[in-house]
Amino acid sequence: MTLQSRLMLVVVLALQKLEDKPIGAVLLCDSKVAISAAKSKRALAPYFQNRTAEIIDNLQQIKQYCEVEDIMYIKSADNPSDISTKAGATVGELGPDSIHRSGPTFLVEEGPVACVSTL
Repeated sequence: MTLQSRLMLVVVLALQKLEDKPIGAVLLCDSKVAISAAKSKRALAPYFQNRTAEIIDNLQQIKQYCEVEDIMYIKSADNPSDISTKAGATVGELGPDSIHRSGPTFLVEEGPVACVSTL
């Protein structure tokens, strides 16, 4: 999630150069432990504290440019980025016309999404 928040920040900053700037951002994660750690107010071990602090800082910086929703949970089965980490992934599952490249349809649909939830 740390790398994801870094990438989100880089993308939002880069998109500031365009006429149509982003109006919102959402971080989806399939690790309930990572989401809970990022939302925790308790002291964590130094490694986890440093990672969660960076995630929170990155999201705060993004909020200067657009609305940021709460970190959302997505089941691993519904997470297309997991396809490339599974043994046996085929070229068809990773190719140009794959869900891995285009993303799931719920990313462009309006309204509540059944496979995404807050913790």
